[in-house]
Order: sequence, then C-alpha cells, then structure tokens
Amino acid sequence: MKKTFLTTTLLTLLSLACASVSHSAIATAQLKNSSPVNTPSNYRNKIKQSTARFSPKQIQILKSVGMKIVVPTYIPSGFKIETLSNNSDKNYKGYTVIYRRNDNACFSIEAINGGIGDEPDLEHTLPYNSPLFGKGILNYGKYTDIYLRKQSPLSEMTTRWMEPKNYQAFYRFNGANWYSSDKGKPKCNKDISPTEAVKVINSLQYLKF
Repeated sequence: MKKTFLTTTLLTLLSLACASVSHSAIATAQLKNSSPVNTPSNYRNKIKQSTARFSPKQIQILKSVGMKIVVPTYIPSGFKIETLSNNSDKNYKGYTVIYRRNDNACFSIEAINGGIGDEPDLEHTLPYNSPLFGKGILNYGKYTDIYLRKQSPLSEMTTRWMEPKNYQAFYRFNGANWYSSDKGKPKCNKDISPTEAVKVINSLQYLKF
C-alpha cells in the first residue's frame, strides 16, 4: 500500500513538473514572437513614407539629378523639407535636402558624384552603423585646429563623405551651421542632438520613385 501511494505521488509530481516546463516554453515562445518583425513590406512602407514627404515638383527635381537619391527614413518630430536644390556645377551631379523645424533647428543630406574633400576634425565623435554605408563617425563640436576655431567659432556637425557599396557617389549628413550664413538658405541656428543625428544617418536608404 505504501509503495503504491509513493509511486502515485511521484507520478503526480513528475506530471506537474512537465506541465510547468511545457507552459514555460510556450510562454517564452509567445514572448519572442510578440516582438515586431522588420518585414520587407514594413521596409517598403518606410520608403513610401519618405517619398510622400516630397512634393510632385520636388520629385521631378530629384529625378533630374541623374544619380541615386538617398534620404532618411527616420525624420525627427516636427521637421519638414525646407529646401531642395540640385547641383548647378556642370562637372558634377548632386543635390541637397535641408530639413527644418519651427525653432530653426536644421539638418541636411548632401550628395555629389565626385570632387569631394573632407572637413577638418571637430572636438567630438559619435559612431554610427548604417545599413547602406557601413560604420563611420559623426563629428560635432568646434574645430580642433586653433586657427580654424578663431575663424569659425561656432559648433559644427557633419559626417565625412559616405560611399555606398557598388555605386560611385558620395553622401553626407550636415548640421545647422552649415547653412546658417549662406545667402538664400533658410535661417538655421540649432543642431539636433548627436544621438538623433545618428538615428537619421542609420536610416538613410535609396529613394525609389
């Protein structure tokens, strides 16, 4: 009788343990499956949303550039396209898209297919890892060169020119002071945070019309 009771008790405990493990495994699987998946359709939707931010006239300007157009699929809240221009240099193709917020915060995406040179070093750096361009560094702050700092004491924000794989063209992110004093350009006197800038850079993708 004691053996039968002991056997029954052990079987009951074993059954409960198995059920517990089974429920735990199911819960873990449900938790993993609950996270959003970056499907191709989601990716295409991001590109379509970026296209929708351009007016029909701006789309025609971009099409006339004659090179692959790169734009951010992540745009910080409150920013709109302020100006869009294509390169007037006969030797090189290119374009610049300036995004501006009502508080005069600005950033831009600039592109050209040749004749480039990088800017001098700035005080601070923050790494990025772009699916399109790979790893690189966002530079921000004042010039490290004392002479250049005297000439231009304002803080800057920019990347070095970025080149995608299998396509010869160059793109970069620029901050507000790149355009603050340019004639005919919007009034820009405030940068977005370096962290937000990296989010913009990491979201850069080809625009498909």
